[in-house]
Amino acid sequence: MDSVRENELLGYCTNVHPCRSLDDVGRMLAEEAAAVRDQCGFDIAVGLWLPASAMADVAADPGAIDRLRGWLAECRFSCHTLNAFPFGDFHSELTRDLSQLQQETGRTIRLAIEPEPFCLLETTAETIAFFEQLWQAADTTGCGPEAREHLGVCYDVCHQAVEFEDAATAVGQLKAAGIRINKVQISCAIELDQPADPEARRALASFAEARYLHQTFARQADGRVTRAADLTETLALHPPADWQTAETWRVHFHVPVDAERLGPLSTTRAELVRALAAIGQLPYRPHLEVETYTWPVLPGVTAGDVTAGLARELIATRTLLEHAS
Repeated sequence: MDSVRENELLGYCTNVHPCRSLDDVGRMLAEEAAAVRDQCGFDIAVGLWLPASAMADVAADPGAIDRLRGWLAECRFSCHTLNAFPFGDFHSELTRDLSQLQQETGRTIRLAIEPEPFCLLETTAETIAFFEQLWQAADTTGCGPEAREHLGVCYDVCHQAVEFEDAATAVGQLKAAGIRINKVQISCAIELDQPADPEARRALASFAEARYLHQTFARQADGRVTRAADLTETLALHPPADWQTAETWRVHFHVPVDAERLGPLSTTRAELVRALAAIGQLPYRPHLEVETYTWPVLPGVTAGDVTAGLARELIATRTLLEHAS
């Protein structure tokens, strides 16, 4: 892995910052994102998340794209990725549009489909099966090569770790199946390595909050995995017997990627290290984006902690990438 090139691509997802309008994007770049970069001490990219209200501003203003481009240039940011929620028959007409755009501009835009616990696509095996069907459908409609060029996976390290997948194996399976990892979301999950410890479970209960869904998995000694759609105080404080006797719990709660422990709780940072090492062996370079959107709801975090925390994450990730190169 070329560490210089990767450092140019390394960024973080701006969905951690409040944004409701296109003007909010300009403010966020000039204030929050610039402050994160200044504390890093090196250039970073930004991955933009634009809510429907901001996209409505773009659609209504012919000069909106130029304004956004100007803000990025003025604030000295590159933007390689955007978070979006596509729907419908995206493998055909969308794919053809992206192919046409590539021919006209020389720029390649790729869609990265992201598996997530308790969603239609969860595991790597399910993702591979989905893409096999997608390739078949694309071949039938005559856009197979374009689909393979422009469609791929967003590999969120936290999501697959929560499923108790081995990162190196998962990356290898996607590579063997011919599925391109277009984007990597660099993230860590909470790990409870002592489920029988009431103190550890009390610490975990402090992460139960209503804004986001925190899918929770418990692995038994025989390999069986028990699942819950969301972390609740009741589950943490008064779990069923089979949850208490489990070896390990993992919770879909993005926690700082530079942290190996959070008091009596652990994190899946070891899986992140293995994932980045495996990603570094690919014959291409996915876009790399730190995504800890949960900073505003982390227990004990104040507003001023977010900027410094994001900077620490980016610095730590840069170090991991240098070691993986």
